[in-house]
Parts: sequence; C-alpha cells; structure tokens
Amino acid sequence: MKPVDELSSPDSHRAVVQDGLFLSLVVLLSLVLYIKGLGFYYDDYAYLNRLIAANDQSFIGLTQTLYLEEVNTRMRPTEVVYLAGLYWLVGPYPLAYHVANALVLLSGIVLFYFVLREMGQPRLLTLTIPLVYALLPHYSTDRFWVVASPHTLSITLYFLCVYADLRALRDRLAHLWRWKLIGLLSLLGSGLAYEVALPLFVLNPFLIWHRAQQLYGRVLGHQLVRRHLAILLASNLLLVALVLGFKVVATSALAQQTGLQLGVKTSYVQYVGFLVTEAIRINYITYGIGLLYVVWRALQLAPNWMTIIGSGLVGLIIFAYLWHVAKRREASMPSLTSWLGYLMVGLVVFALGYAVFLSTDRIVFSSAGIDNRVAIAAAIGVALSFVGVLGGISALLPSHRCSKVAFCTLVALLCASGCLIINTVAAFWMTAYRQQQDILADLLTHVPVLPKGTTLILDGVCPEIGPAVIFKSHYDVTGALIMAYGDASLRADVATPSFTLEKQGLTIRQTLYPYDERLLLYNFERQTLHPMTDRDTASHYAQTFNSDRDCPPGSWGWRTGRP
Repeated sequence: MKPVDELSSPDSHRAVVQDGLFLSLVVLLSLVLYIKGLGFYYDDYAYLNRLIAANDQSFIGLTQTLYLEEVNTRMRPTEVVYLAGLYWLVGPYPLAYHVANALVLLSGIVLFYFVLREMGQPRLLTLTIPLVYALLPHYSTDRFWVVASPHTLSITLYFLCVYADLRALRDRLAHLWRWKLIGLLSLLGSGLAYEVALPLFVLNPFLIWHRAQQLYGRVLGHQLVRRHLAILLASNLLLVALVLGFKVVATSALAQQTGLQLGVKTSYVQYVGFLVTEAIRINYITYGIGLLYVVWRALQLAPNWMTIIGSGLVGLIIFAYLWHVAKRREASMPSLTSWLGYLMVGLVVFALGYAVFLSTDRIVFSSAGIDNRVAIAAAIGVALSFVGVLGGISALLPSHRCSKVAFCTLVALLCASGCLIINTVAAFWMTAYRQQQDILADLLTHVPVLPKGTTLILDGVCPEIGPAVIFKSHYDVTGALIMAYGDASLRADVATPSFTLEKQGLTIRQTLYPYDERLLLYNFERQTLHPMTDRDTASHYAQTFNSDRDCPPGSWGWRTGRP
C-alpha cells in the first residue's frame, strides 16, 4: 500500500504556493508599520559593546568574544553564533537585525503550516492555526527585542525538526536518514538557542505514530513505526538529554541559575501553583476572556489611524482568503468532538511550553513587557486551543454554511485584534528608541567630551515607557554611551528614586559609585551636568532636584508576576 498522494498533486502544489503567499502577506502586514522604528534596547547594548570592542572582527573572532565574555550566553551557542553573525554581516544597525528576525518569524509560520499539512489536517486548519499563532500578542517582545530574536529562531528550528521527522514517513521512510539528519541538526540548533522548546520535542514520536497510521493503515503503519521508532525516538531523546547536559555544565554561573532559588516561605508546591495560575492568567484570561478589554485599551492607546486601519485590513484579508478556502465543496468543517480535540492538544502543548520552568524559578510573567518573551513556545498551544474554542462555537450553529462563515469571521476578528495589540505595543518600543536617541543627542550637544574613565549617572529620565525599555540599568546606558562617544573606558548608570548617598559614594541598585571628579551626574530634564566629588555635592543635588519623575504607567496590565 502506498501513502495517500494528495500532498504531491498539481492542485496541491498550487494551493501550497497560494497559502504560502497569503501567510507571508499577513505576517508582513502585521509588522510593516513598526519595523523601521525599532532600535536596540537593554541587553542589546551589552552585546554590541562586546562585539564592537572585539580585537578580532572576523566571524570566528566575534563569536569567540561573545561566547567567552558574556557568561549568560554560554548555555546558548546558537544565540552567540546568530548574533555574532548578524553583527559581522551588518554591523550596529538595528533595522537589519529586525528584518532578519522578521524573516525568521515568517519562516517559522510557513513551516508550522507545512507541519500541519504533513499531519493531514484540513486545509482550512493548516492555515488558521499558524495565522492565529503568528498574530498572538502573547510573545510580542520576541518581535521587538534583538536579544530575544534567537527565541524566534529556536521555534522556527523546532518546526523544521517536526517537519523533517514527519517528512521521513513519505515513501515508507526511504529517505529516513536524510530527513533525520535535518531533524537532528534542527533540534540541536533549537535547543542551543533557547530552552523553552525542548520539552516539545517529546511530541515528535507521537506525531509520527499518528501520521504513519493515517498514511499506511493501522497494521502497516504500526509495523513501520515499530521498525524505526527506536531510531526516531532514541535519537531525539538522546540529543535533548545531551543539550540539557551541556546547558547545565556550560558555566559555573549556569549551574547556580538552573536550580530552584525559592524563598524561605515558598515551597515547591507553591511555586508550581504560581507557575500554573500565572501562565493561565496571562495567556487565557488577559488575552482570552479579557481580550475585548485589551482591544478597547489598545484603541485608546493606538498612536494613529494607520494602526487601526492596517489591523482592520489584515482582518478583512484573512476573512476573504479563509472564506475562499472554506466555501469550496470539498472543504468540510470538523465535528464538535474534533474541535474539543484541538482544544485538549493545545492545552498539552501549552503546558509543555512552560515545562522547562519546573526546574528553575527564573521566570517572570508579563502580558506585554520584556518578560513575555518566554511564552513563545506555550503560545503554540494557545493558538491550537483558541482555534478549538472558536471552531467549537461555530459547530453549534444550525447549518454547515453558517458554521463556516462564523468560524472565518471569528478567526479574522481574533487575528485583527492581535495585530492591533502588537502594533500598539510596538508603538511604545518605537517611542522608547526615539527617546534614547533624543537623550544621547542632548548629551552629546551639552557634554561633547567626556574624560576617559568617566562614570556618568543619567537622571531625569523614565527608565521605561509602558512595556518598552528606554534606559533601565548600567547594561544599556553604558553600552549606548560607549557607542555614542567611541570610548570603551566610559561607564554609566541610570539614577532611580531610591538611590542613596553613602559616605563613600552613590549607591544605585546595590552598586556603589565612589565619589570622584570623574563621577558625573547629568540631569536630562534640566540639561545640567553635576560633578559628584564628595558627599556634600551629592547631598546638595539631592536636595535641589527631585529624581522621582512622573513616568507614564502601564495600561492593560503588563504588570509582572514573580515567584
């Protein structure tokens, strides 16, 4: 018996091209309004500082520099190679990094489509689930933050691995080793880029078993899988174990970070409860039950009519194309039971997306802030379960046609809402980068020269605007200052309302800056420079100026949850 051949028919190839162009158009429309306005943020400057200062500017030299000097990256070699490679190719120009990240995101969405297609899912579902995933705001930071872009790469490589494992089933596994090599390399690259996708790899053998039975029937499919399951399962699990082992022993710092560091009053059971409740709150309550409220707040905060019009256009395009697919005579809608199956599978994938945090408490939950980057794997499950819910609602309608119209309409509205929210959050990131540039331009105008070895404390600025970071700590402001002045000896930090005056110097976030003629404090609001030579001058400044600015608060809840 040969496998079903509908995947290789001319009509199927034509549909694939059309679907790929459609998915690409939607993803590109979702980011075209903001991508040019994005810049570097927070840890980006620490990485760039290392790369700019590297003695060896070759690709190998940059990679070695980043790997050896940034301890936190040693557990993620793919991230090191990716960021060093981008810098080697394009230098310190933010647009190129964001274009690369957009292309990786688009590739992941298209690969997700191919995975579902290889699983034999109906065409309407192979389009809808990647669409919803592409426009979920749950992991929006991964679109805007260069340092988080390897997370997007990790998920894209995960989809490539799943596709390769499924593709190996074609022609009775005749090309097993070719596809398995692609799968293993993708698994290795994904796991060494970011950790959250690693638990998802345990799904691959189950997907293979299910698809083999679809293609070859229960008996022959079982024989094929039993014959090759040891290779498919053992190789995946062995490589996952090796990746995890590497991460644990990569650095001594990592060995301390990966364990639970719970407070005295927090038990492991309490931590797991926190993990579950916060994950559900952010993903299914804020952006599920509370979606209408979030959309209302986004409409209030939307920077211009182009954002609203663009999001509406995305919704209309999605509805038109989905209805074009759904109204075909051969297109059938799943039963209510099948929709519930999508919901349940989505919940399993959602749980696996957070499973890595059962071994570490280094997680902070945020609906739109920088910490929502960790939800990029769990969001795959959210997309599946959201589609299951929308499909279940549609299935309750009396006629088949009504069900199709309702499903296409609900998916279009969900995707348009996601596009609106993503672009509204992006507006904060664009504003944050413009404010960074304004601060640096002002500083260069009023303080054109800084003596070597100067430590500059920046005051009179908000560290964040909504969910986006302007200048938050010594990581980013030092890197930005070095890039602006071209002097690697400079150091900097951002004054906080809670900074204290000690006998020996200023203390900001538990870091002591000794009084010295090279310790300068620049007030951005008043455009004044103040040497901090001793406690008296520091006290006079503190009494004269109020460092507690009236910074704009967050809106729909990018407050954070911490263990």
